[in-house]
Amino acid sequence: MRRVNSTCCLQPAMAGPNMKSIFNSSLDFQSQDNLTRTDHGQPPIDFIWQLFGANVIAFVASLFGNSVIIHVIRTNHSMKTTTNYLILNQACADILTTTLQTFSYFLLSLGSKWFGGLWGDITCKLLKASVVILPNFSVWILVAIAVDRFYAVTRPFMTSPLSRHFKKTVIFLWVWSIASATYYILLAKLEVRTDGHYYCNLNTFPVEKKHADAWRAIGISELVLNVFLPLLPIIVLYSIVCLKLWSRDIPGEGTNQNERQAEALKIAKKVTRMMIAVVVLYLLCWLPFFVMFSRSILRYGYVNVNPNLLLFIVWLTIAYSGLNPYVYLTFSQKFRNGFKLLFEDCLGKVHNFLSARSQSVELEQI
Repeated sequence: MRRVNSTCCLQPAMAGPNMKSIFNSSLDFQSQDNLTRTDHGQPPIDFIWQLFGANVIAFVASLFGNSVIIHVIRTNHSMKTTTNYLILNQACADILTTTLQTFSYFLLSLGSKWFGGLWGDITCKLLKASVVILPNFSVWILVAIAVDRFYAVTRPFMTSPLSRHFKKTVIFLWVWSIASATYYILLAKLEVRTDGHYYCNLNTFPVEKKHADAWRAIGISELVLNVFLPLLPIIVLYSIVCLKLWSRDIPGEGTNQNERQAEALKIAKKVTRMMIAVVVLYLLCWLPFFVMFSRSILRYGYVNVNPNLLLFIVWLTIAYSGLNPYVYLTFSQKFRNGFKLLFEDCLGKVHNFLSARSQSVELEQI
């Protein structure tokens, strides 16, 4: 049995908190190590293209779906609410996530070659840090949405703190997410090898006991601060919201006020179902990774994982960004109406372009 360093084949696929302790350490693949690296220390080309193809699918789905969500919120006046603006920020982060991951796999297919100089060093650090920054920002956006829904349901006549300090909240979440990736920024390193090319890598995981203990502490802190801590208020707040909504009696018909209250309650339930579905999707896509990550912490960065299973687990975290917008399109009639209008507008423009083109050809023939 030999240890296989997975940095060359799996490290660019990282998406989530402190992946260094998993993907930049030695993964014991036992007899399956030939699937993940060649004799020269590089992953086989078919494995690289599997990773790249899976990310291209997630990227296309994310780019299309999240662009629709952003367009609908920006162009529809009735959609300009605090919750929807938070969803818009999440959509932007999802596009960045899938774009950077696809770009990482493309670089991997080129042997992870980079470019030198100051900008090479800066962009290398940003790319490695982004795999922590963007997922952390997304999960804290879910917390912010839960807080906003809590105020909307339990205190409907009170403006939520997020509405009053929306820009400050978003800026704080970005600052916190970037601060959480400080160790990644420090560890990312631009190296020049004997072939004269630059390579963007992370420093080797320390194997000495004292350093391993330090990294274990960092990993535990990451789990607590950016996994368990945000999930706790999400679960508590949505539990309170559901209890409040589904324990209310629907006002009887007969007056305009009762009808408005019944409609408001119906809308609140729909929005709550939609956001709970997003949280459930997040758990389905990220829970396997969190389990694997927890195992790696307990074993000081060493995990015994089938490489195909590892590929699927990592891809799930990236797929979340591609699937997320379709939850909104499925649960929200307003998002679907916005998509329908956008689709009809695009068809109209294509039809007008083709008509103008046809008329131009006819005039030229005359």
